[in-house]
Formats: sequence, C-alpha cells, structure tokens
Amino acid sequence: MIVYLILSSLVSILIQGQLAQISNVFIRTTRFSFYVFMITFTSRYLLDFEIMAKWVKRIAIVATIYIIMQYISYNFFQMLLWGHVPILKIYSSDIYRSFTYNIRYFYRPTSFFLEPSHLVQYNIVAIILFLFNDK
Repeated sequence: MIVYLILSSLVSILIQGQLAQISNVFIRTTRFSFYVFMITFTSRYLLDFEIMAKWVKRIAIVATIYIIMQYISYNFFQMLLWGHVPILKIYSSDIYRSFTYNIRYFYRPTSFFLEPSHLVQYNIVAIILFLFNDK
C-alpha cells in the first residue's frame, strides 16, 4: 500500500506538471505512510477488534443521523447546524471555520467531520464491519 501510494503520487506529479506542489505531496505521503505503518504493526498487540468494531459502528450511526439532521434543518428550516464545536481550534486552517458550504443552491452538510468525503470514508469501514464482521 505504501509503495502504491508513493508511486501513484509521483505519477500524478509528473502528469500534472506541478513540481511546486512536490513538498506538499511528499509531506502527505510520508504522514500517511507513517500512519499505515503504525497501524499495521501496533494494532496486533494493542487493539481489541471487537471493541473497535462496536465503536466504529456506533460513531458511524451517530454521524449519519447527524448529517441527515443537518440536511433537514437546512432545507426545511433554513438553519445551519455546525459540525464542530466553535470554541475548539480546528487543526487544519481557518478556512473550515469560515466556510459554511452554504452557496446559493448548493449545501454540503459535513456531520462532525471536516469534509463530507471524510464521513463517506469513515462509513465505508463501518459498512464493511456491518456486512462482514462475523463472530
């Protein structure tokens, strides 16, 4: 997986021709590779799969219910429900704090993730656990 990530990132940089972005790609690739490495080698000893699966499923259900509530509150009551606690600083940048995804005729509820795509990625793991997690 790590080799695939590195090779696909290099091919992407070469095809797009944006060599100025190579440092960003390198940092993201290194960070993701470190995460995959740590999860792969420490999860065997430190992770109880049953407890993890139970909590992943619970969080996915709550996040899905909350995103439906955000969608209903915006479309029927014209109210925005925030997906983050306003007093907590978001790690990334201030653009997430000021960006509401409230563009004319376009609304992207985020649940309590930074992006709607993050919820989808999280729920993919939960769906796999719901479908294929046998005792």
